Amino acid sequence: YFYTGVSHPGPDVPAFTAVGYVDDQQLLHYGSETRRQEPCRDWVRGAVDPDFWDEETGTLQGWQRGFDMNLITLQHRYNQSQT
Repeated sequence: YFYTGVSHPGPDVPAFTAVGYVDDQQLLHYGSETRRQEPCRDWVRGAVDPDFWDEETGTLQGWQRGFDMNLITLQHRYNQSQT
């Protein structure tokens, strides 16, 4: 997985994104806009139990909360405003 969190999201820049790769193929995507992990390839959807998506979504929602808290901590430590 690759995780990205930004302090000032915009229309084309989500606050948090996680993408899962195997070799050079992106297989999974989670974004703060949908708050759901989704497969990027049709074959991935059928390769795992449907409960997998709910479990992984919960895990990534936790990662998103952690990134949000870390960004707030960094803003305070470096005297950066939230605007």
